[in-house]
Amino acid sequence: MQEGAEFLKSKPAGKIDPKGLLYIQQREFAATTPQDGSVSILGTEDATTCHLVVLRHTGSGATSLGHCDGSATEMAVSMMLNAVKSLSVGCDLGRYEVHLVGGFIDERSLSHELTLELLGRFKSNI
Repeated sequence: MQEGAEFLKSKPAGKIDPKGLLYIQQREFAATTPQDGSVSILGTEDATTCHLVVLRHTGSGATSLGHCDGSATEMAVSMMLNAVKSLSVGCDLGRYEVHLVGGFIDERSLSHELTLELLGRFKSNI
């Protein structure tokens, strides 16, 4: 996990053309598919104790991005999963992949608690 974080940190920041970009704010999520003609990039920023959650179905390519801060985590996971499931109807092959980005070792262990909560919610719902 540490290697993945170091690799991600080493990537230079780049500018994204706003065309096709859907920006996700804290406590929001969105979902799309590769066939979507309007949205080609889901993006967010500024995750400190927050976590950026990417849920993807490998068969359909349906992807959801959430910016979770520990508020209503159960509902956020449920909504993200329902969105990806609905965008994957008719696709019998594939699996769900969950990626978490963000968080750090903070004095109150907020990031650690959020990581465990997110992983637990996905485990019980997938």
